[in-house]
Amino acid sequence: MAKIKVVYFASIKEMLGKDSEVIELDASLSVSDLKERLASQYAQPELASSKTKAAIDQEFARDGDIIDPLSVTEVAFFPPVTGG
Repeated sequence: MAKIKVVYFASIKEMLGKDSEVIELDASLSVSDLKERLASQYAQPELASSKTKAAIDQEFARDGDIIDPLSVTEVAFFPPVTGG
């Protein structure tokens, strides 16, 4: 089992009341799967939304991208960016 750091930004950080945590993963999973897992764990269904953005090791990631716990050290989640 490998540990990865999960970082939360902006409204997600406020919603969960924490800016990061370390979780254990025993197998690879998609960004979407991790969002679903965390949404269920924290009873925050909006976390699983396709609008919630992600980064794997500081590179933007899509919901279908795979998180390999043997090579990934950090996954970050943040709300969509708006602006003009």
